[in-house]
Amino acid sequence: MFEKDQDKEEWTLSATLESPASVIASGFGLDTAVGEELIVVKAIRGEIYAYETDLSTGAWLLSAEVSVVDSSYVSSRPWNQARDIPSLFQRVFLIRLED
Repeated sequence: MFEKDQDKEEWTLSATLESPASVIASGFGLDTAVGEELIVVKAIRGEIYAYETDLSTGAWLLSAEVSVVDSSYVSSRPWNQARDIPSLFQRVFLIRLED
């Protein structure tokens, strides 16, 4: 399900985790597989953000630590099979793990 935050230029996509390495969501040219480290890929105004998991948070694996990486780094990572990186630049993707 897509939701738009009216106060910010961002979109949220929530998906259910079926297995630790399953592909849980796709859209706008993005397929994201969840492994041991990554749960969120996010794009804001042309910058790619990669969120890493915080296992202490339980089922909601969202981390306060954010690293900014360029599109070539994101597209080369095994956990991200993004096929069209430019399509991310106008939207924010937040993939949240749910029980």
